[in-house]
Amino acid sequence: MLFVFATLILNVPLVVNQSQIPYIILLGIVGFALSLYFFLYSLKMLGTIRTIIIFSTSSVFGLIFAFIFLNESVTVYQIIAVIAMLTGIYIVNRKNGIVNTRKNIH
Repeated sequence: MLFVFATLILNVPLVVNQSQIPYIILLGIVGFALSLYFFLYSLKMLGTIRTIIIFSTSSVFGLIFAFIFLNESVTVYQIIAVIAMLTGIYIVNRKNGIVNTRKNIH
């Protein structure tokens, strides 16, 4: 929907060769299918809480990979956000933490 809004309403130019369209579609289908498969598989194997905790780290990895591969700058606010997120994950996963899914199930 955002794509349609950007190209039609905001007149953002769209430059795509026809030879690139099959690759774009394949990348979209495979990327979406694989991410959905791994997400659902991790829900089955790890449980909801641990899967969501792992899923929530995606922005941290996105920041790290953008810094390494795209030479993006990292701001102080982003570092503070990463520290807050990792602290929250640690609190949830510690041995006597707020949520210990193995003990609560049995």
